[in-house]
Amino acid sequence: MKKSMLLLSILLLVAGLPLTFGGGEPETVVEESAEKPSQFEGVVEIDRSGWEIGKPGGLFVLAQLSDPKSFNPVVAKETSTTDVTDLVWDNIIDRNQLTLEWEPRMAEKWEISDDEKTVTIYLRKNLRWSDDKPITAEDVIFTMNDILIAGDGIIQSRP
Repeated sequence: MKKSMLLLSILLLVAGLPLTFGGGEPETVVEESAEKPSQFEGVVEIDRSGWEIGKPGGLFVLAQLSDPKSFNPVVAKETSTTDVTDLVWDNIIDRNQLTLEWEPRMAEKWEISDDEKTVTIYLRKNLRWSDDKPITAEDVIFTMNDILIAGDGIIQSRP
């Protein structure tokens, strides 16, 4: 036991010598780039200007080992459900995972009151359900009050 502890101590001492007696301060290299610097190393800007907007209809195939347990994103707990609900439902606002900024999705804009107790959300125009019926503020209020908050009724519509 003593021999192995002594051997381990010697190995750690020898391994640490290059760090201790490495020969001075590390050299700092600064490279300038003409590109806009990214917050995350290796992230490349994608030019989406040539992308086409999708057309209604067609076929979407998703291979899964089991069927979704629900189409309600509130109770979704497994990927067989969330893989589907993430494609079907959208958020009012969402956090951009690259910039960490809040961005509108179904909302056109939103305002937060000075006391930070009220959020006023302005929905985008022409939001539609899959059957082409318009999505209204009342639809959002119902979803928030009766499904997400389970009947507390704290979300209200402004005239």
